[in-house]
Amino acid sequence: MTCSRGCIECQNCKFSRPVHSQIGTFPLVSKRFAELHLDLIRPLPTASGYRYCVTVIDRFPRWPEA
Repeated sequence: MTCSRGCIECQNCKFSRPVHSQIGTFPLVSKRFAELHLDLIRPLPTASGYRYCVTVIDRFPRWPEA
């Protein structure tokens, strides 16, 4: 008997089918820098004293920077 069959806690954590989100619609961006997406990637292995990476994407030209 495996844990998932014999353990009520494991049974409660399982799900039977994946959840699918509906396709969203996003408004078009009409000019540069009107909408930016920022993300912080952490923690990374230390390199030259740095452990984090900030990423920025401008939605109008879809230009990424890290």
